Amino acid sequence: MIENRIKYNITNSQDASVRSMLDFFHPILLRNQLINIQDIVKGQSSLTIYTDGFFKRHSDTSVIMGSMFKIIETNSIFQCQIQKNPSVIKAELIVIIMILLCLDSSTRVTICTDSQIIINQFFKINTLSIFAIQRLKLQYSILWILFIKLIRFKDLIITLQKVKAYDSDDHMKAYDSNDHSNAVDKLAKEAYKLFDWSLTFRYIKDKFDETSAFDSRFNSFKTKLRAEELLTQDNLCKRSPSVYTGNWRCALCNTELETYQHLWSYSATQNTRAEIVHNSKDQLFNLIILFIQNKVNIDHNDIFININNLDCWNSSNIGILYLVKEIIPKSFSEFLKELKILEQSIYKITREVIDTLVLQFKHLIWKHCNVHQVKLE
Repeated sequence: MIENRIKYNITNSQDASVRSMLDFFHPILLRNQLINIQDIVKGQSSLTIYTDGFFKRHSDTSVIMGSMFKIIETNSIFQCQIQKNPSVIKAELIVIIMILLCLDSSTRVTICTDSQIIINQFFKINTLSIFAIQRLKLQYSILWILFIKLIRFKDLIITLQKVKAYDSDDHMKAYDSNDHSNAVDKLAKEAYKLFDWSLTFRYIKDKFDETSAFDSRFNSFKTKLRAEELLTQDNLCKRSPSVYTGNWRCALCNTELETYQHLWSYSATQNTRAEIVHNSKDQLFNLIILFIQNKVNIDHNDIFININNLDCWNSSNIGILYLVKEIIPKSFSEFLKELKILEQSIYKITREVIDTLVLQFKHLIWKHCNVHQVKLE
C-alpha cells in the first residue's frame, strides 16, 4: 500500500478546466455516465474504489481491452471497452484516470488494483516533478503525467492497495461481471469467424506497396475509413468538443449525429446506396464471367442470383460497412471458391470490387455529405 500526499495550489480556472476534461470522453453515453458518477460522489470526503483493466487475446489478430471500476460507498459501477493500442498497463492507467476525473478536490481515496506494476511505478514517481517524470520516458508517459497532474491539481490523497487478480472478494465480483465478459468473448469469436482475415490482411498489405500520388491519397482515405477516422460529426465532436457539441445533427437528415454507420442508414442517400450496390454486383458478375469463361457447366443466371443473395450488400446487417472498410466477409470469398476460381484470381476480383466500391462511396456519398456539412457550418 502506498500513499500520495503532495499539495499543489490551483486557481478556480484550473479547477474548472480539469472538470471540463470529461467533455473529451466519447461516445456521449460514456461521458454522461462519468458525469453522473461525478455528481453522485460530490461531497464525499473518503472513497474506496476497486479497479480492473482487462486484456484478452482471442487469436493472433483479435484482442479485447477494457476498463472497469466500482465505488463502494455509492455502489457506482462503470465499464467500457478500449479499442486502440491494447495493453494491460494502459487499460489500468485509463481506468484510474477516469476515477480521478470524477472526484472532488481534497478527496481521500483508496484505489484497490490487481496491478503491481502500476503500484511500483507510482511509488517511484509520485514525489517527482512533472519535468523529472517527462525525462524518464516511461511507457505511456502522457497517461502517467496526467495521472500525477490530476492528483496534484485536485489536491487528492491517493492510496494504492494491491488485491489479487479476480479476487473472491465480493466487491471484485460485483463488477468483474463474468457473464458480461463471456458474452463479449462469444460475440468476438463469432465476429472473427464471419470474415476472411487472411484475404483481408493480404489486401491491406499489398495496397501499401503502391507509391503513386493517386495511390498515396487513396490509401490515406482508406486508412481513415477503415479506422473510422473520417471527419464525420462524431469525430469532429472528439476533436473540438467546444465547437461541435452533442447538439449537432446530420446535415442531410437533421435527425441524429452523423457517424460512419449513419452514412449507410439514413434515407437521404438511399438511392445512392442502391446505385453503388447495383454497380458493385454488376462488376463482380462481369469479373467472375471473365475468370470462368471456359467452364461451360456453370449457369450464369445462377451466378447472378447467388451474387444478389450475398449478405455483404446489406447495410442492415453491417456487411457492406465492413466491405467498404476492406474487411472481407467470409461469405464473399467462399462464394468465389465454390466457383473453382483460383486463389490468385479471387484476390484480383476482390481487389477490383473493393477499390471501386470505396471510390463510389468517396465520390457519391462522402463528398456529397461534406458539401452539406460545410453549408451547415
